[in-house]
Amino acid sequence: MGDAQYCLCCGENVPTNMVYRDGNTEITCLYCGFVLGLKEKEGGAMADCILTADDSSTIRNLMTQILKEKGLAREVLSFENGMVFLTEFNKRISSEKGVNLVILDLQMPVLDGLKAAMTLRAIEKKKMGPSSKKVPIIFFSARKCDEFLKKQLSQCTPAVYFNKGETPDPTAIADRINHLVSYILSKQRE
Repeated sequence: MGDAQYCLCCGENVPTNMVYRDGNTEITCLYCGFVLGLKEKEGGAMADCILTADDSSTIRNLMTQILKEKGLAREVLSFENGMVFLTEFNKRISSEKGVNLVILDLQMPVLDGLKAAMTLRAIEKKKMGPSSKKVPIIFFSARKCDEFLKKQLSQCTPAVYFNKGETPDPTAIADRINHLVSYILSKQRE
């Protein structure tokens, strides 16, 4: 375990791990597993469509505002629960409109973020085939990322965890979301 470093996803200084992957050494967050010290690529990638689901209308509106004002998405569709989200995701995949990124709250009524994500992966596999490129997921929650949650999230890769904090500051969240989404979108272009 290394020195504490700032984790974009957790929003705090965290203990670190050193991981050897594909011949490279990576420093990762001990809590959520995100690779630390990454920078988004130059050129400002923009998504055609990002889908979000959160039971809080305040968070949905904030997320839409951030993604549009920062030029991260041409279209942002937001939903109040996982079931409504999955209906739209299925429609878009069936009509070949596509989705570049999904942001899901972990704890929602009707259908929570993890169950929605696992269903999303099943829809992708059925409609696009098992070797198709998967839509990246950001899990958005105030819940701390523990070993049990990391194990659940690993079933939905590519996915990252974003801790919005117990009392989320909209300005801090906007900056962190901007950097994280920019990084994910730039990785998609590679």
